[in-house]
Amino acid sequence: MNLVDGRVDEALRRCTSAAARRADLEEITRAAAALRIAPDAKLTTWYRSGDAAKAVVRAKTVWRTDEGMRSLAIDVRLDAEGTAWLIQAVRDAYDYVQAELIKAAEAAERESVLQANAELIDPTIALQIRRAAEKLSIEGKHDDALRAAEAALAVGARLNAHYELGYGYLTRGSVYKRRIEWNRALADYEKARIEFVADKDKEGEAKTQSRAASIYTRVGLHTKAIVFYENALRLFREIKDDNAEADALQDIGAVLKDLGRPEEALQRNTEARLIRQRRGETRRDAILMANEAGLLSDLGRYGPAVALFYKAIEILREHKDSDSLGYALNNLATTLDELGRLSESRESLQEAQAAFRAVGNHSGEWMATHNLAGLLARLGIMDQALELGLEAARLAEQLDERRYQSQTDGLLQEIMLETNEYAQALALTEGRLEAARATGNRVQEASAHLVAGFALTGLDRLDEAKIQFDAAAKIADSLQSRLLQRQTWRGYGKIAEKRKEWPAAAYAYGCAISAIEKDRYSTQEQSLQTSFLRLHIPIYRSWIRALLESGRIDEAYFASERAKARGLVDMLRDGRIDLSRSMSADQRQRARELDENLKELSARAEQTVVTDELDALTTAIQKAQKEIDDFRIALYLERPDLEARSGEFAPASLQEIASALFRTAPSSAIVTYTFIDEKCHIFVLRRTKSGAASIHHVVSPMRTSRIYDQADRLWREIMAHKPTYRGAARALYTGMIGPVETLLAGKTHLIISTDVAMPDIPFIVLLDARGRPLIERRSVSYAPSVTALVRMVQDARSRGRRAAGLLAVGAPKFGPGFSPLPATADEVRRVSATMRHATTLIGASATQERVIEAINRVRYIHFATHGVLDERSPMQSAVVLSPSATSDGRLTARDLARQDLKADLVVLSACETARGKRVNGEGILGLTWALFIGGTSATIASQWQVADTSTRTLMVEFYRRLSSGSPSKLSTAEALRQAQLAVARDPRYRHPYYWAPFILTGNWLR
Repeated sequence: MNLVDGRVDEALRRCTSAAARRADLEEITRAAAALRIAPDAKLTTWYRSGDAAKAVVRAKTVWRTDEGMRSLAIDVRLDAEGTAWLIQAVRDAYDYVQAELIKAAEAAERESVLQANAELIDPTIALQIRRAAEKLSIEGKHDDALRAAEAALAVGARLNAHYELGYGYLTRGSVYKRRIEWNRALADYEKARIEFVADKDKEGEAKTQSRAASIYTRVGLHTKAIVFYENALRLFREIKDDNAEADALQDIGAVLKDLGRPEEALQRNTEARLIRQRRGETRRDAILMANEAGLLSDLGRYGPAVALFYKAIEILREHKDSDSLGYALNNLATTLDELGRLSESRESLQEAQAAFRAVGNHSGEWMATHNLAGLLARLGIMDQALELGLEAARLAEQLDERRYQSQTDGLLQEIMLETNEYAQALALTEGRLEAARATGNRVQEASAHLVAGFALTGLDRLDEAKIQFDAAAKIADSLQSRLLQRQTWRGYGKIAEKRKEWPAAAYAYGCAISAIEKDRYSTQEQSLQTSFLRLHIPIYRSWIRALLESGRIDEAYFASERAKARGLVDMLRDGRIDLSRSMSADQRQRARELDENLKELSARAEQTVVTDELDALTTAIQKAQKEIDDFRIALYLERPDLEARSGEFAPASLQEIASALFRTAPSSAIVTYTFIDEKCHIFVLRRTKSGAASIHHVVSPMRTSRIYDQADRLWREIMAHKPTYRGAARALYTGMIGPVETLLAGKTHLIISTDVAMPDIPFIVLLDARGRPLIERRSVSYAPSVTALVRMVQDARSRGRRAAGLLAVGAPKFGPGFSPLPATADEVRRVSATMRHATTLIGASATQERVIEAINRVRYIHFATHGVLDERSPMQSAVVLSPSATSDGRLTARDLARQDLKADLVVLSACETARGKRVNGEGILGLTWALFIGGTSATIASQWQVADTSTRTLMVEFYRRLSSGSPSKLSTAEALRQAQLAVARDPRYRHPYYWAPFILTGNWLR
């Protein structure tokens, strides 16, 4: 039947006149009906609201036959030029033919239906069948969907039309994609592309490229996905489809994010946002805004990321887009988790759960539930974590997604292992192994063996546990996966520990540490705000415990050093040189290619669903790793200076410690603390009579929990100016200094290096048995790690006297939210008067620009101003200066880390400047950490909010002693000690709140 024919066609054209629309539609309907049915049919006509030039018009006719009431509905719309009407849908006989074609199971049956209804076979029915296939596929009726897709292709072949064949293949490919039959889907997308190219249909061609790219992304071939998305982007731009262009840019950004290239991803996301903003699409712009926030978080820019997340979430709420809102909330939760804001992260995940449930997005609900279970497990709320883990498992089973099921099983097993539910964890292993083997996922298979091994170890079935770890080790070696290798070695260590075979345990844990550190050095661009080692500190502690139990005291000390301040030590050792800058352009390109190739192969090996491909992939991975090793060896031969910067970490040796720290300061001793379970291990390093350095080990009689209780009490009572602090000060002296008192005989200076698990303790306040504070007999300084301190002292000696003079900054013109500090202007003037060469910046002149201009040219730097502690994002901690036209007045830790400081000492005469965020493996990140990276070798900063007038007195006394022209100049530590004692003698300032807040970290010498 041809509806656009004769006077019907003429009538359709006349419908462009609004005045004639109703009458013409009735005429069109009668004419159409006359071609199909009895002329006495009752007619009903109407049109859909909207733009008259684009409205879809529907004419409906109803008639009676011997079989009952029948109907025919015809939808027509204007073509793109607005000059002709096109049939969009015809119901009734078309529906019957469509159903018969979809029902046909074999090609012969479809051909029979096509021949019997030849007059109805046209593009309209092809479109309807494709839509039916998509609907069935989305509903999970994949077999029915596949038959429908085959029917659409049969219609396309009958019409001999490239366009219909192209969309037929595209539809069938999408059905295969939902069935997770990647190779078949990709083959159909390629066939579709060929048809679209023949039809010169760039839109269809672009869609094939985009859908193929989505599969490559799903299976981990991200580099290949980028190529296909870029092809789609080019085609969308050629046909000027800015909506599809924005989608392609968004997809490219997502892949670049997965490739670890957040800066490039951010650029693509910004391009997509500009299109959405130009189109006035605030909701879709908000989705991209949330993506941008996630990328900023990846780049360590947590403050702007959180602000942008909240802005996007507000817009998505206004638009009632629950689906997109759920994803934004889930990603916000991840960022809040990184910042340690766990309660807010929990709230965000709970809201994400509700949002996904509201729209029936079960995969999103699974994701939020799974993440919430993991968060609660980290918070130690194990009963709720287990309940949510089981809920996530139910959702995964409902979705019939193996990867979801495997991930949730893994989470449940971790929770069960943590709660000593070993039998339950073991019970899940069989199903997880079966799922991993069915999909050919060797990584998940090894992970299941590992969990079984740890569960069996917990059940004391050690021989069986070893079999499981052996199976995991075999897979780990075949995949060259250091992640799996270190977990396997950890398992062997656990078995040896259970058997009290301490040397074997120490060996196994040492191998695990080696794998961890190799991974760390292969990780590019370490963020200042996170630590690679933070998740692995428990393995270091297990290693230290095994070494101590084996009687290998020196090795245990060096093991403890390997877990401290690693990011800082590497910066001090390597400088801030980007390795890529030492390469030629060709070398950088080659390094990128090798790295991307290895990542792509590893992703394929981890996610491949074809077991037969795994051996070939394993061989390819080994070859790719060898190529990288060969490339680096060649680079080191060409540039031997690079190897020292890229080698494996080695703690400062006893010889280095003796030379750097004890040779010129023989009366100094190092006291370093390591906490393992409820034991506080104390290592003392001191100079022997021969000039060497020796290590001694003592276990404190005070349990870890008791130390925490007393430290908390000491802080509370000092902050409240209470004299009762003395009880906690005595108790902590007994537990922290008393056990090593005899080893410290004759030592006048102590260098304290603490474990990240140790609470902040103001050591100079601690009281001995006679009630004397430690400061009366010894000066004290702190070190992030002994290795870091050695590097600082060596650097100070090697650079000689590179700078002179003092920069003193104080009493800025504060913006809103900061109270004036009237005494600091006088403090700056009086401090400057003690130095021969001094530059002062006071009031409005104390801007960030003026400070940065002068900061790299002086030996001493003194800030007398407010300090801002940002525990969530420690590198955003700041000293507060005067605002200017180009700056808000905050000189952040990140700003300081980027300087080229030549200062021997920076004094932060402000509140809480010594504090920051404790990060496993790094110590406290914040202003002092950043200053060391910037180039200074010592800082003086405060542990609590300081009093204005007593601080001024303390600083003047300190600089007066520091600038003394006597032949026997005081060390920085001794100058600070004497200044603190002088303030403590003032009746107004006897309480340690006034004289004890400032601590010296780093090089205590001069």
